Amino acid sequence: MEYQVLFDDEALIAVHKPCGVAAIPGRGMQDFDSLLDRLSEQYGQRLFTVHRLDKDTSGVIVFAKQQMLTGH
Repeated sequence: MEYQVLFDDEALIAVHKPCGVAAIPGRGMQDFDSLLDRLSEQYGQRLFTVHRLDKDTSGVIVFAKQQMLTGH
């Protein structure tokens, strides 16, 4: 799986996701390779999705390094 990290700081990682790559693991699928899984492994920490892109869509996707909870 190829992807390009476009931005990385203490809070966020922005990545160019190519077409055909799943952004997040699929429900009920074991051994499912996703961008979230790969980045979490690469960075050695749990990452959180800020938004998602469909598997067949390419573009910039953002992952957070910390979970933000709001009172909304």
